[in-house]
Amino acid sequence: MSKKQVIVNEDIDTPEGIAIDWIHDHLYWTDTGLNIIQVSNLEGGKKATIIDNDLDEPRGIALDPIHGYFYMTDWGKNPKIERIGMDGSDRNIITKDVGWPNAITIDYIDSRIFWIDAKLHTIMSADLDGSQTRTVLHNTQQINHSFSMTVFEDNIFWTDRSGGDIRTANKHTGKHFKRKVIGLNSPTGIKVYHESIQRSGHNVCNDTEVGCEYLCLPKPRVKSDDPIIPSYTCVCPDNKKISHNGHTCIPKVSDMNTDYPPTVMRTMTTPERTVTGDINIVTTQSSAESQPTSMKTLRSDEKLTIKSTCENTYECSGKLLCIDGICQCYEQFVWNRTNCVKKKEMSKVCTDSVECQDNLDCINSRCSCKRSTYWNGISCARKFPSECEDISSDKDGVYLVYPKGKMTYRKILVYCITSGNKKWTVIQKRTDESVDFYRTWSEYSNGFGRVDRDHWLGNENIYRLSQDGTHELSIVLVDWEGNLMEANYSQFSVNSEEDNYSLSVSGYSGNAGDGMDYHNSKSFYTKDRDNRNGCAVNRHGG
Repeated sequence: MSKKQVIVNEDIDTPEGIAIDWIHDHLYWTDTGLNIIQVSNLEGGKKATIIDNDLDEPRGIALDPIHGYFYMTDWGKNPKIERIGMDGSDRNIITKDVGWPNAITIDYIDSRIFWIDAKLHTIMSADLDGSQTRTVLHNTQQINHSFSMTVFEDNIFWTDRSGGDIRTANKHTGKHFKRKVIGLNSPTGIKVYHESIQRSGHNVCNDTEVGCEYLCLPKPRVKSDDPIIPSYTCVCPDNKKISHNGHTCIPKVSDMNTDYPPTVMRTMTTPERTVTGDINIVTTQSSAESQPTSMKTLRSDEKLTIKSTCENTYECSGKLLCIDGICQCYEQFVWNRTNCVKKKEMSKVCTDSVECQDNLDCINSRCSCKRSTYWNGISCARKFPSECEDISSDKDGVYLVYPKGKMTYRKILVYCITSGNKKWTVIQKRTDESVDFYRTWSEYSNGFGRVDRDHWLGNENIYRLSQDGTHELSIVLVDWEGNLMEANYSQFSVNSEEDNYSLSVSGYSGNAGDGMDYHNSKSFYTKDRDNRNGCAVNRHGG
């Protein structure tokens, strides 16, 4: 606490509930004095009010950044619990059947919300949409002047101000009540911090096309086929408002006639999983680069549209046309963030690079981007490291990589090792029993542990990495006496979740024996999805 610092000290009165968005790096809080809900970056330098109406005494707040929602309790004259989009949109009342709902928390493992009512002396739970409500505990002695609560594993914990203690009970049954910590002076907030309840997710505000001037907030993750609907909202400080382009902030002056260009939005079709987080057991390394991305491939990967509705072309500016009620570039043009420019020729038949434009090279008799770049719809853009093989540094350590080398693709935190003239991406490290590998399908899919320590990188991440080019696999084993053995494979990949992350591995060499041959072409199994003679259960692993 000697290094504590004030990050917000203006325009606040009585901040009673606080929560961290660990994916988008934002701080949310309720202010029961001003009857508002505000958000800021973690440094506090950028702050905005996202809810300032229909609030009486807002107190508890819990964030679900994976789905883009937060939950808020209001214990005023008309008490209620609401679910609200993290950008302030899509407000829905979960329940009004409450008295003093002082606290709310999320069970991220079972996907349920829990709240505690100091007036009704009750702890309740429900699904994330408010359905399937049930009473966990109702007891006037055990639940007195409760203020804050949290959940971890099979237990709920809450503070009681009048009793001066922290209390706990089973989250399913309400049994096994216990006063966990006693002798406190009016305890209020309580939080549990653990990697298992801060699951990783895609930060939509890191996508290159966002470009918010002030703050970028995620929208609720609602499935939609409409390419016009963005996955984020740009917000401004309270003394400004968002401009017509949806990105920049302008003064709150009425009847402004400033002409702002329309906004580019992209809806990506990539999955929304990431993982954040000394014997290296399993590693992969690229032995061939992926093929350059053509304009046709890019257009199928992402839908480029202009966010400006219209009824006729006169309402669109520049070279935009009103097509299907949206201002868009005409077919032979492409949006370059400020205007419609003519598409450059791509994949032209060639015999030499001099016949190709700009940074295009003649590859396989076609004008294509150089292998260190990719086609972004306008020009050849520089690729980011797609795996450890692309990292320029020869120093072992933690690095960020971008599958397919595109900034717009979900990045992955990995541990890289240099051995000889090869750089390896570690996908598993296991040295002792400090990390439990007897996990569920979801945990193996998302990954667990820390990438600089014992961990599993995650089936989804391994699938994405192994699909980009061809890869080798190296398994290094060391026994308690320090004897080292290796099993190397010249070909390695993992299929998608739709194929149960089935394995493709061949080309064995080494002195450890070909233990992977039996597993070739087989699906992945975990204790909760074990259809193969109980293998995962019997072996206590994945």
